[in-house]
Amino acid sequence: MSNKSDLVRLDTARVEAILKAKDLKLWWLAEMLRVDRGTVSRWMNGKVKWVRQHNIDALAKILECSTHEISLHETMPEYATRHEQSVAATLIADQNLLQVLSSSGKYALAEAVIKASMQPNMPLRLLGDLSIQLAAATWEQGRHDEALIHAQKALEIGEATGSDEILARAHLHLATIFSRQGKFAEALEHFEIVIESSYSDKNPAFRAAVLCNASTNLFKIGQFESAEQHRLKGLELYSQLEKPSPYLSIPYLTQAWSYLERGLPERAVPFIKKGEAAAQQQLYVRGKYFADILYAFVDSFQQIPSAKDRFLTAWHAMESGEMGLHACMGVEIFRRLGLFEEAFEWIQREVAKNSDKYIQAHLIAQGGFAYIEMGKPQSAFPNLEKAIELFSEIGASGRVKIVTRILDEHRKGSPISHQRKEAYSWRDDVHA
Repeated sequence: MSNKSDLVRLDTARVEAILKAKDLKLWWLAEMLRVDRGTVSRWMNGKVKWVRQHNIDALAKILECSTHEISLHETMPEYATRHEQSVAATLIADQNLLQVLSSSGKYALAEAVIKASMQPNMPLRLLGDLSIQLAAATWEQGRHDEALIHAQKALEIGEATGSDEILARAHLHLATIFSRQGKFAEALEHFEIVIESSYSDKNPAFRAAVLCNASTNLFKIGQFESAEQHRLKGLELYSQLEKPSPYLSIPYLTQAWSYLERGLPERAVPFIKKGEAAAQQQLYVRGKYFADILYAFVDSFQQIPSAKDRFLTAWHAMESGEMGLHACMGVEIFRRLGLFEEAFEWIQREVAKNSDKYIQAHLIAQGGFAYIEMGKPQSAFPNLEKAIELFSEIGASGRVKIVTRILDEHRKGSPISHQRKEAYSWRDDVHA
């Protein structure tokens, strides 16, 4: 039996590079070394980390290099072997690393770890799962084009393997990416595919998430009633699960946001409380800050001055994610508090920062609302016209309807074309 001094760690990366440069195969190497092919394979994939010195000597002679060149030494860092990478990748997929790290918003860390574990020759199902997690990690960081590539790769793997799960999850991420890009028609197509999938039927937690995500898409285009139906169905499914979803706070808080946008704070508050409780239970920090923003929104209806500071504190604490959407909420808070100068500053800055046409249209429309609320309807017309143009481009027909009605009402010299006592809300009955 050999002692440790007779064993050497093989630098598999260097051996592989030499083999590739010389166009040599592992089977040939095994024959030249007079060892089993499986033994050489285990050396190269890292399942066997230590190789006897006489084999290192023979290998160096065959490859025409020094033993030092193909050996790892104690002073050198210990890199993960292919086998260890494969084990890590499996753990990342099984434990859903992205879900673990998402509560603290560490999407860049998740992306780096997932990429480090990926290999082109790993099982397709595993590669598909990691591609889906990578898509989510990148779109959470606002890199939608990259996310689209990862999601499409997962879709191709799902089609190649016939995996209903990979296909459904890939379609879900494509829907989410298209929604974030303002391509709502494409997003809805993918959402419908997922909702009708067999995987969705068999997995109530997944179906609940899909319904809630689809509802946000419908909400953005102004189909508020349909959005509410989807979200409440999703929340009902969530309530039936034995194990609560780590993302349960989001649909509650998003439903509250929908009510607040439509000028219904009394309906919003119970949903904020439920979302906040879910976020605390799951230690979802961003959920807590989202709840704080919505509480500030509620306070702004009563023109409580501290609503501004409450919003800003939560805004700065969030640091990343869908900051454009939260900016839209912030501008509405400023408008309701009568802080029009701050509102216009935020509109100008955030429109310049965001390429998302939905965010741009929402903010520009609010600029128009603010001018009317200040008693300057003539100044509002360019903003409202631009908002209608942008909302039309992304298919937000419900939003177009609301803004068009407000514009037409003031162009005709409506009797309320003076300073409004109340801020406009996103609802069909705009005077309510």
